[in-house]
Amino acid sequence: MNTDFTLEFRRNHIHVQYSPGYEVTLQGTTDLWKAISDFCHTHNCNCILIEGTVDAWKMNTADVYEMGIEASNIIYKAKIALCFVNCTENDLTEFFQLVAGNRGTQIKSFSDRHEAMQWLGVEEPAVISKPISIDH
Repeated sequence: MNTDFTLEFRRNHIHVQYSPGYEVTLQGTTDLWKAISDFCHTHNCNCILIEGTVDAWKMNTADVYEMGIEASNIIYKAKIALCFVNCTENDLTEFFQLVAGNRGTQIKSFSDRHEAMQWLGVEEPAVISKPISIDH
């Protein structure tokens, strides 16, 4: 099971990159949201781009509900763009976005990075912080 990721502050947004072979699990997303929350507060930033390839989605409806609540607690008025190469919208991803959205967090899925950046309202600047790797 791989739930590793890196975090970078890029002047106007937080960039999260999943490691190759990433698997979405409840424990992995709990660690992810905690790390993102800490990073957002450190850099006073509420725009987040999460991207990568998802190899496995190992969550049921109850897990997705909890993940949506955790995502909504990251930072006030968070705006999160999810940009995954091989992950398509389904009932669980839509439910996740609905749960977080009902708590004031904007989340939208994209397959195109440029569209995700436009939706966030950010440009691609030079990296400001050294990437922080979170390995499990």
